[in-house]
Amino acid sequence: MNLATNTLVIGHELEETAAALFSAIQVGLHGAKSETYEAIVPRLVARGANIVLAFTVMPSNRAELTDVLALSRALGVRGIRFIPLAAEG
Repeated sequence: MNLATNTLVIGHELEETAAALFSAIQVGLHGAKSETYEAIVPRLVARGANIVLAFTVMPSNRAELTDVLALSRALGVRGIRFIPLAAEG
């Protein structure tokens, strides 16, 4: 079973449970400089969670693509999904 999250719902008390329960955790990432993600993702990786970052590419953050790659390496995540921003409706 997989989990897709922005990590705001995973507090310290749920890290170990989430890492053990889910076969993969996809973390939404909207920029390479978010202190929220930098705080929780390494703790989940340290607990053995299989993390994939999901990065929505849009005009306001596309200049950060190389930073996102560097961040993913530094965090020790399994991979990144680059999702293009698409207008709907």
